[in-house]
Amino acid sequence: MRAIFLSLALLPLTASAAANPEPEWGAPIDPDKVGKFTFGKGSVTIEVPAGVHLLSTQDKKKFNAPRLLRSAKGDFDVQVRVRGEFRPSPRKPYKHGNAAGALLVVGGGKSPRVLRVLLHGTHNGEETGPFHYVVGSGGGGPTVSAFFPRDAHRVVKGRGGKEEWEGYLKVERRGDELRAYISPDGQKWSAPGEGRKKGAALYKIAGDARVGVAAMSLSAEKFKVTFDQFKLTPLKAGK
Repeated sequence: MRAIFLSLALLPLTASAAANPEPEWGAPIDPDKVGKFTFGKGSVTIEVPAGVHLLSTQDKKKFNAPRLLRSAKGDFDVQVRVRGEFRPSPRKPYKHGNAAGALLVVGGGKSPRVLRVLLHGTHNGEETGPFHYVVGSGGGGPTVSAFFPRDAHRVVKGRGGKEEWEGYLKVERRGDELRAYISPDGQKWSAPGEGRKKGAALYKIAGDARVGVAAMSLSAEKFKVTFDQFKLTPLKAGK
């Protein structure tokens, strides 16, 4: 009996089967109750079925991507590694085509503003190459959008030998200002936008923030993405 118990304890846990075993990830949020959260040692995999799973601040019905969020006070640096098959179905069943993405989220205030840092496999339904970008919107403020270099990811072999993309996402907050970065290896970081001053503030929020990860998809097939190496590091003010 003890052997059986120990073997079961080693199995990955899902949000529906047990409380979140990795509190650093924060609480699961799944408005449509369709996502699947599977926790491993230091990792979480989020899977969504075919359909619309977005974080659109202009449409509450599309602010439905399954996500994990936790509080973050003061100045901080938050980063995570993401891996997945960023090649959605070639079919285009939706108005804006077909896309799949993974993101790191930072929001704050009563009317939240959200900064989304993404790895993206398609653009307007066409697989014309990787599109890695950052989008900030919400709270009645201006929407910002900027692209990262196309090579800000690397190709790795996943389970069954399938091709997967791997990249690192990062957001740094100092005061009300947010800076976003992306990296293929977690060492060499790139800021968004051609000609943009490296490390320049991209977006602003006020008050306490919530940070985390989410699975965003607009595809005719299910989408699964894995996050690990999550780090939330407090920063000293003024440095």
